[in-house]
Amino acid sequence: MEYIISFARKADEEGVRRLLSEHKMGMLGEVEDYVVLKSAGEVCAVGRLVQTGKDYFHLEVFGVKNGLRRKGVGGLLLSKIISSPGEYCRCASIVPGAYKVTTVARGEAASFYIKHGFRPCSFSNLASPYDVQCDDCPDRGTCRPLPMMFEGC
Repeated sequence: MEYIISFARKADEEGVRRLLSEHKMGMLGEVEDYVVLKSAGEVCAVGRLVQTGKDYFHLEVFGVKNGLRRKGVGGLLLSKIISSPGEYCRCASIVPGAYKVTTVARGEAASFYIKHGFRPCSFSNLASPYDVQCDDCPDRGTCRPLPMMFEGC
């Protein structure tokens, strides 16, 4: 299969929304802020990265189409995003050198992120408002959120 990774376009909005809804997530912001991995025009995986500091980024949203999980699709997109966060974050201003990417993994997804170089960290390592995003969540017990950090250079 041939995959194309790019920023989403308005025409991708329905596919992005559908994929996110498979994971009980809604769309944050504009569809054009999302990075999509597509095959034959179909959205197969999606991520949204925001810059939280000079050399800090946060992966707000990440999802893979249910039928394509555990087939390398998510790993391909995640690897691209974390290896070049300045390229995959709208309005990024990154200086060459070391950088960090944080995220909050749902418990069952932690091993996926660890496989790609993330390590568990403390919520206090996350930029605001991500450091408190799970505090009052009624699903916290079933979600088992785990803050994670990737360090790149």
